Parts: sequence; C-alpha cells; structure tokens
Amino acid sequence: MRKRKPTWHPNGNYYSFIHGKRFNLGPNKRKAGEKLRELEENLKSDKLQIGGVESTMVAVDGKKDVHIKELAVKHLQWVKDNRAEETFSHRQRFICHYLDYIGNKQVSDITFTDLDAYYTYARKHHGRGANAGFHALREVKTMFRWGEEFGVCDCPVRKFPVASQKPPTTKKFTEDEIAKLLEVVKPDFADLIKFSILTGLRPIEIRTLKKTDIEINGSAVTIRIEHHKTSESAKTPTPRSVPLAKTGLEIFQRQSKRRPNSEYVFLNADGTLYTRNSLRIRLARACKRAKIPVRPPYAWRHFYGTMQGANETNQAVIAQLMGHTNLQTTARYIANNSSAHQKAALIMEQFI
Repeated sequence: MRKRKPTWHPNGNYYSFIHGKRFNLGPNKRKAGEKLRELEENLKSDKLQIGGVESTMVAVDGKKDVHIKELAVKHLQWVKDNRAEETFSHRQRFICHYLDYIGNKQVSDITFTDLDAYYTYARKHHGRGANAGFHALREVKTMFRWGEEFGVCDCPVRKFPVASQKPPTTKKFTEDEIAKLLEVVKPDFADLIKFSILTGLRPIEIRTLKKTDIEINGSAVTIRIEHHKTSESAKTPTPRSVPLAKTGLEIFQRQSKRRPNSEYVFLNADGTLYTRNSLRIRLARACKRAKIPVRPPYAWRHFYGTMQGANETNQAVIAQLMGHTNLQTTARYIANNSSAHQKAALIMEQFI
C-alpha cells in the first residue's frame, strides 16, 4: 500500500482521502501524519474497511468516527428492532431528509453551523406552523446521541442548536358534547366511550384491553397495564394501575357477557379487534350524527384529565393515573379554575 501524505486545506486543517472518504486530521501537520499512519494501520488490520461492505468506523486518538450514512443505517435498524413501527417510520423519514441535505460526510466533519443551517432548511422546506423544523432537528439529535451512547461514534458537537416547540392544542370533548354523542351511538360503543372517560386510558390501551387486565380483589377493582407508552422510555419499567369505579365494573361485566369467547373487553361491531383507523372512523361518524365537531379518540383522555384538574385532583395523582412521566405533560390539564383562583378573580370586583 502506497504511503499517503496529509493534504493541507485553506481552512487550516489537514485531510486525507482513503478509498473516496475524506478524514479530518486536524490543524497540526505532525499530528496529522501520526493520525494518518494510525488510519493506515487500521486499514491493514481490517479494522477500517472503507471500500468494503463491513464498516466505515474508525478510531483516531481515542475518538470514534463513522460515515454519516452508516450511522443512519445502524440507528434505524436499532429503532426498527426496539421501537414501535410508527416510531421507526417517523424517524426514518426525518433521517432520510437529513442525509439528502448533509451529503457525503464523516460524522466528525459535521459542525454546529451545519446543524443550525439544517434546522433553518427544515423549517422552510419540511414543516408548517410554529413547530416547523423542530421534529427534524430532534430526530437527528437523537441519532447522534444514540451513536455516542452505543459506541458507534462520538457526538460531533457539544451543543445543538436551540429549537423551540409550541405545545399542541388540547382537543377535548365538552360535557354537552359527550351527552349528545352518547345519544346517537349504539350501546356497545357507548360502553367504550364511558369506559374511556371513566379511566382516562389511551386509545390503544382501550383497544387492546384484555379481560385478564381487570383485577378484582374484594371491593377493590383495578386495571393493571403491564406494557404502556411511557414504560418503554422509563429506566425501570413498572406496570400502571388504574382504579375502576362501580360503573366501569358494570361495563366490563356487560361486555364480558356479550363476548364470552373473546379475550378482549371491547370489540368492533363485526366482532373484530378495533384498529387505530376503525376506532377513529367510527367516532368521526358518531360526531357527525350528533352534530358536534369531529374529534379523535384521544379527546376522551383529554376530557378525563381536564375534569380531574377542574375538580382540584392533585397534579401528581393525575400524572400517576394517566401514566405521565413528566408533570409538564399533566400541567396542560390544570387550568386556573380552582376555588382559590376564582376567589382571586373576585377580589378585583371591589375596585370597580
């Protein structure tokens, strides 16, 4: 193998091209030569297989580096194997956008300026509204953090660009809308709606609720959910327990009697398990019949959280019941409508 020499660039750094890949060797010529010799030794020992199909991973001065495309492939494969299908699809879309933008680079060549420019680009071309560009930058940041955590490469920057996020609008039903909705739906769907409101479960938890998830110990009835949304991201995953009121128990018993051979509590009208789309479509049709705004199934959960907040339930208790790991998520349901807030508002009347 021929002996290579570091190539100086007007930006002050020395570089070397190995099998079509550019490596940044730093601004010092002597150290650049030492790094290049180390790269060549890695290439000889097959630790560095730039031109092959194995890997572009390399370690120089204890710092790990890899081609951005290989990092993306490794990360997306991990997401596909360890996260939900929708999470993988969402991550893949943004990562592919980033690869198209950043081009053919080693991770170590990516700078804060590159990331800030990508955020500006994503805001303009891959997003709408106040949160345009936020998710694009967040997914890229997650990929780099993952690469560092799993020993694929070092994170290219110490600090990422600041991207602001506007909280989403809370779509919920009102008490009047719930009453109108229950008047136009069939008994089996009415039971599902009531059960959702009584428990605050996520739509996917309602759809996949099994009869074995209901635990009856004397007068105490609880719903035990082993695998839920936030348990996947928790350091120590723990099951979630939600107390079930008398009305909820009656609904469970009624549905169990209606479908004795099914392991699930709630089934569609044709006896099949609800899917995300079938539940959303059935609710949308019911909303139109009731002549109320069409809302998603998650609006039942928002109604639960809002009513708990309005009745001054402790914020930590609401978070536990709803399965929130962050109180900021719960805070969206806590409006300034407690008796103390109302009293504070009435005080000002004496000055008018």
